Amino acid sequence: MLLVGETYGRGDISILATSLVVILTDLQMDVPGIFLKYVASGTDRVKSDDIGKAITGILEDRGEDIMPTLAEQWIEQGLEKGLQQGLQEGLQKRLQKGKLQTAREAVIETLELRFGVVPRSIIKEIDKIEELTLLKMLHKQSVIVESLDQFKEVLVVAMA
Repeated sequence: MLLVGETYGRGDISILATSLVVILTDLQMDVPGIFLKYVASGTDRVKSDDIGKAITGILEDRGEDIMPTLAEQWIEQGLEKGLQQGLQEGLQKRLQKGKLQTAREAVIETLELRFGVVPRSIIKEIDKIEELTLLKMLHKQSVIVESLDQFKEVLVVAMA
């Protein structure tokens, strides 16, 4: 269909679309909707108005019924695609937040195991961090530092 869009002008495509819709309808195939979807997605030269005129002109008794249905299908497809994309993005954000929270907890728990009570000021600073790589580095440091004071120094440098 892209070849058609490149070979013919906009008016020619409209005439071609009209002819094909007539042929498919005469064959009593339920193909016009599929064909029109393909035409509409295959080139930007065919406008929805062209499709609407072709259908209502050819299928005088059914054309107006087909266009809203076709439009509804396109809207539904767009909504489904948007919903799917939104769900995917939401899932990615939740996964990222979960990874960040797990990394924060790992740092704090390691400090607690090694040094006992961790000052609230250190916990607050760790909770502010939104970079997973930084939290991983701090976790490693929480394992090797000699004291909470030394970890505070590492944390200050990391937050700078």
